[in-house]
Amino acid sequence: MFQVYWTEDIMAEALYHRRRKNPFLAEHQVGGIRRAIVETFGDHSQIMGYTIDRGRNYPDVLDAHVHCAAVHGEMDIVITANHQDFAFDDDDDLSYEVYTADAFFELIDDSKPTLVRTVTQEQLVYWVARKGKALPEALRAAGAEQFAERIRRHLQTLDVGRIFAATNP
Repeated sequence: MFQVYWTEDIMAEALYHRRRKNPFLAEHQVGGIRRAIVETFGDHSQIMGYTIDRGRNYPDVLDAHVHCAAVHGEMDIVITANHQDFAFDDDDDLSYEVYTADAFFELIDDSKPTLVRTVTQEQLVYWVARKGKALPEALRAAGAEQFAERIRRHLQTLDVGRIFAATNP
């Protein structure tokens, strides 16, 4: 349905923020994330070779690398929590659309609700085993408020007893 792409700069920024918020995590909890991303999406999904367009007026110069990588990699969509950092004066001319994760997941649910329902069923088992937040609450805490509501509605359509009976024979 979609292909995820990443850059070394984006990876470094994500890992930096994870370490900064959680200084006592073990190496596998930080470096392991990088390895898991590379394993999941593959080296072929890394965008390389882009340069920074110094002539552009960036809303946030620290996100120039994301914009330039998206253009270089001919991306259709950029997903970011910093939507405002991509509000260029000439954003009608951007070669990609900018979505929050919440809006992107809603787009997926609009396109393939049966797929989202299937994944919701799988995630239900995972989140119940964690004995923490329920899936919708975890999504809300992550900033995906609208998608969380959609997941809540999907959960109401599932036969929870059958799902757990199948996972605990």
